[in-house]
Amino acid sequence: MLSLWLQSSFERKGSVWTGIRILHCDCDSCATQSTFKSSPVFVSSDHEYEINTRIIYAMRTLGVGLRGIKTFCWVMNLPPPVSQKSYDRILNNIKSADSIVAVSSMNKAAKEEIAASETNKICVSGDGTWKTRGYTSRIGVCSIIGDFPGKVIDVGVLSSYEAGAF
Repeated sequence: MLSLWLQSSFERKGSVWTGIRILHCDCDSCATQSTFKSSPVFVSSDHEYEINTRIIYAMRTLGVGLRGIKTFCWVMNLPPPVSQKSYDRILNNIKSADSIVAVSSMNKAAKEEIAASETNKICVSGDGTWKTRGYTSRIGVCSIIGDFPGKVIDVGVLSSYEAGAF
């Protein structure tokens, strides 16, 4: 006989309580017991639940921050999301991963461009924009795009708020 039961588990991490559901499966005929968490855990990132990282990444992709995640959870009748401290830690992990992927992708695009030109001289185009129209913005971004693959080779963020921000 197979018996299934669901356990709601709450863990305290500092001053914040986190909840996770655990499904237990017990087989009486072969004496096998298995448990499954409702969300996998990232062991490499201080035991963060994957669902927390996924909702923060998804909502940031849509341009929504922690306040928007709280509103979404409230409307959907879900438990409250992570604390501000956890949100900031997860967001820093996402930013680090994004930076690694971006640099790797741009390096690969540069190598493709060099291979296509068969020399170290490559043809590129550049494009840039400012945060606001006119010449009043203090924040801008520019990109260099390779001619052959049409992929971004380099980017730069310019700000007159911080000297040397690049």
